[in-house]
Amino acid sequence: MCRSLRRLDLENVFLVDEVLENIILNCRLIENLNIHHCDGLRNITVKDLKKLKEFSVIYDGEQNVQVYSPNLESFTCQRGSWYCQSIRGRLRLFATQNLKLLVLNGICITDEFFLGLGNVFPHIEELKVSNSNDTHRIKISSQSLRKMELICNEKLEEVQVDAPKIVQFVYVGSSIPRVSITSAPLSHLESRIGVNCNNNVNNSWFFKLKEMLTNLGQSKVFLGISIRADVTVNLNEIRDGPTNPTPEIEELSVEVVSYCASKQTTAAALLDACFWSFRPKIILQEWCFRGTIYFTQFLLELLMISRNQDHLNLLETTFWLKNLKDVKVVVMKRSGLNDEWQPELSDWKPLLYSCDDGGFNTAVHFNLEWW
Repeated sequence: MCRSLRRLDLENVFLVDEVLENIILNCRLIENLNIHHCDGLRNITVKDLKKLKEFSVIYDGEQNVQVYSPNLESFTCQRGSWYCQSIRGRLRLFATQNLKLLVLNGICITDEFFLGLGNVFPHIEELKVSNSNDTHRIKISSQSLRKMELICNEKLEEVQVDAPKIVQFVYVGSSIPRVSITSAPLSHLESRIGVNCNNNVNNSWFFKLKEMLTNLGQSKVFLGISIRADVTVNLNEIRDGPTNPTPEIEELSVEVVSYCASKQTTAAALLDACFWSFRPKIILQEWCFRGTIYFTQFLLELLMISRNQDHLNLLETTFWLKNLKDVKVVVMKRSGLNDEWQPELSDWKPLLYSCDDGGFNTAVHFNLEWW
């Protein structure tokens, strides 16, 4: 066995616990270890690897993982079968005080795990938690945390973060939790929020969204909304609701998968509810999916044509138009080595009559200036 081995990748091989223990016992210089989809293992125990810097585990069964590694800097643990529920195996991390990156995907994590995270991992810089069905409330205090990513933790209700160095917060899910980030200069914080509307989109949903964005209002917020259900909004109730200042966000993207949500009356109600909840500086609409195309065409017609004409009925019902000072529109194309959006056309009118899918390579960029 190679005692000078620095990197070991074990993938789709059958192993029993004793074989893994023997490998670790004889390869003490390993710095990078990956154990992916290895049937036969019941207990994955990694210890006495003092050189180990990066460790990744992907497993499908209810295996137990124990790690003793004082110099470990990056640890990833995730389930391999997406059709399964969160794995119930036990995860234990000991003597991992130098950990900087922690990625947990599909692992059952209780609320208690987060309470002492700052003490257990005093040098943690990046935390990613996704697909955990046991996580309801996250409360973290960390002096070193810089990036936090929460993806598809569908039972999550509340997030409290006390982290003076945090610069990026990412949340994606179908629920809208209460979010509070303190002890950080929020002007330096980038918040990327993605919400998937799989059920009925109603007033309560927009009230929760406005509360979240208000709490993140001092940061640079980039918001993506995916509409996959009917929109039933009571505009009178929304207007009579809480009169908190409307938060301003950097960018908005709306994906409309539900055909009903692309109809003109529904699209108008959706926009009214959105612009009651927040005021975007930029709206970036990718020219793809029929529902999204129809919605974007309605947005073009409303912002660039109806707004400049004497449509009294429209102005009365669409209350936010009077607060809109100016709109500029540019058609964008992806280009360059990094596939970034670049201005392509200033003439947007042909898009009003086009239903051709842009294949994720075309987008309409609205630059909004509010009074």
